[in-house]
Amino acid sequence: MSVNYEEQLEQSIAQYREQQAGLVEFQRALGNISCSATAPRQVVTVSVGCQGEVTSLRFPTDAYKRMVPAELSEVILATINEARAQAMDEYAELLSPLLPEGINAKDIVTGKADLGAMLPADPFTGTDTPVTRTFQ
Repeated sequence: MSVNYEEQLEQSIAQYREQQAGLVEFQRALGNISCSATAPRQVVTVSVGCQGEVTSLRFPTDAYKRMVPAELSEVILATINEARAQAMDEYAELLSPLLPEGINAKDIVTGKADLGAMLPADPFTGTDTPVTRTFQ
C-alpha cells in the first residue's frame, strides 16, 4: 500500500467519522425540538415535537369555558398550526447546513420541494440534458 493511498484512506475515514458525528448530533438536536404556541386570551397552549406531533395541550385560564365548541375548536387548530410552523422552522434550520447550497431546507421539511428536480438528469455530466451513452 502506498503512503499516498494510506493517507487518503485515513482522511476518508476521518471525514466519515466527522459526518457520522454530525448526523448523531443532528438527530439529537432534532429530538429536542419542542415548540409552543398560546392562543389569544390564553385560551389554549399547545406544544409540539419536531414533526409537529402534539405533545401537550393546556388550558392556562378558564377562557375556553366561555366559548362555543366550534370557536374553541378553531382556536385549538390555529394554535396547533402555529406551533407546528415554529417546529418546521427549527427543523429546517437544523437541516439547512447539511444540504448542498441552493437547496431550500424549509421546502424539504414541508414537503414542497421537488426532490427529483434537484438531481441532474444525467449523472455523468451533471446536466439536465440526458446523454445517450454506449458502454463497450
